[in-house]
Amino acid sequence: MFFWFIALTLALPPALEQWRAEIEAAGGAPVLVAEVEFSADGQQMRLPGDVKGRGLFAEYLKQEDFARQFQLMRGVMVHHQGFDGQAYLVMLNGARRGEWGAHEAALIGHEFGHAWLRAKGYPAPVYQPGVAGCLAIHTGDIVQHVLIRREMERRGIDPAGLWIETLEAGLRGARTWGDGEGTRRATGGDPCLALRQVAEWADVRLGLSAAGWPNLVAYEDEMRRVFPGLEDTVGAVTGAVLGREVADRQQHRAALERVFSLLRALADELEQRRGPP
Repeated sequence: MFFWFIALTLALPPALEQWRAEIEAAGGAPVLVAEVEFSADGQQMRLPGDVKGRGLFAEYLKQEDFARQFQLMRGVMVHHQGFDGQAYLVMLNGARRGEWGAHEAALIGHEFGHAWLRAKGYPAPVYQPGVAGCLAIHTGDIVQHVLIRREMERRGIDPAGLWIETLEAGLRGARTWGDGEGTRRATGGDPCLALRQVAEWADVRLGLSAAGWPNLVAYEDEMRRVFPGLEDTVGAVTGAVLGREVADRQQHRAALERVFSLLRALADELEQRRGPP
């Protein structure tokens, strides 16, 4: 995977510009936004040529594990902290613009939510290469999304439209998989697949109801069919968040620690089931 630079800028609506200013004031660091485009074969990435701090974006996109995870996402926020200072780096996956283009403000707002929590001093797992990075990303998402949705709604940014479209697409995809196929793939060498699915499934339970998403029951049925064995972890993760007021920083940290331990145990179990190479 390698990349080159192009000229590309994103104009933010007033609600997001205001939120960015508040994050920068609270966190003492710039919020930088870049849309990353991919070549048709997915092996090359293009970054904005005029974006401030583009070397910081490049630092992460050069990491194979990060780039692999980023290809699966619509967007991500990285809180960069190094000898060269700190910044909140928001990266949008341009290869998937067709999925989120109609909800650009919601996607950027969601990633701003992660930066906002960091700027306000909420703890978050540290990203590291390998499975540890996958654990960090999904642990943080499970706990933080609860607060991010609340704040987006308070600011008049709809968090539900893009989310439900994403879930509908995932449901259609799941229906093409055979019974147990997700779990087989996870034990066959892709434990992050299971961790991502636990995070998504727990997120659904924490943020949606059948009234808000009529396909919720169908979704749960498909997840049980395609990912047998995951529901116990999903239930434990959901309980770890529901049982705490995650707006309180100490309880937020406790929820992160508990969720991380549950996901870590799942990753270890999947590795054991995989057996020696």
